[in-house]
Amino acid sequence: MGHWRKELILEHDLDNRVVTFPDGKQWKLTKKLSAKAWEGSDPSERAKSEDWRPDEEHAVYECVQVQGSVVGTEAIIKVRVEVRQFIPHDIWGTPTWGTPEERAKEASGMRFNYTTTHEIETLQELTAAGCSATPRLLGVMTDIQDSLAPPARTETPDEADAAREIQWCMPGGYIVYVLMEKLRAEPLGINTYWDEKLFSKRDRDDIRASFKESWMSVTLRVNYDSTDDWQRAQKPRHSAL
Repeated sequence: MGHWRKELILEHDLDNRVVTFPDGKQWKLTKKLSAKAWEGSDPSERAKSEDWRPDEEHAVYECVQVQGSVVGTEAIIKVRVEVRQFIPHDIWGTPTWGTPEERAKEASGMRFNYTTTHEIETLQELTAAGCSATPRLLGVMTDIQDSLAPPARTETPDEADAAREIQWCMPGGYIVYVLMEKLRAEPLGINTYWDEKLFSKRDRDDIRASFKESWMSVTLRVNYDSTDDWQRAQKPRHSAL
């Protein structure tokens, strides 16, 4: 079982990139909202376990449709990328990425971290069931990181910005773009929730009731293969839930 890595490498390397989805629509990444990193399986298990999974990092972006039937529509894209399991550092603590050939040797060959597979499957299931408590899945684009290589020529400022070398790029490693509906809401933090100047007890009771209704709407629409799956769902760790 993996756990959260402390080191993040995505930063703003993918800002302003335009992604073409299988339906031909193009979406431009505009504003990065967050990033997390997830460790995969024990590296020593790679050669002997079919369940081995690579390390992964993902970033959540706001995006806008720039080509398609509803140009200007806003949505959310979660970008999931395979990353090296061990990132060497020099004596000053700066990452030393090595050559593209060295990084390519660690690529998994499109063997996704289980968090990617679970999120896509869960969003597909909830979208098909018409769940209103979660964002609708609008599309998935799967590619290899070779697509991040700088283009041979650039013609616009955005292309020039995207053409700089991405030092962590792992040729042959996967990159997955998960496109989903942008929900019209504001996040409610724990400090805000307990602020009596903002919410009375009745307000908080209403919020809890709404949360319960939404949570049950989700769990009743997901098919669980076993009692263990149901019990795990009561303590969700996956970002799709």
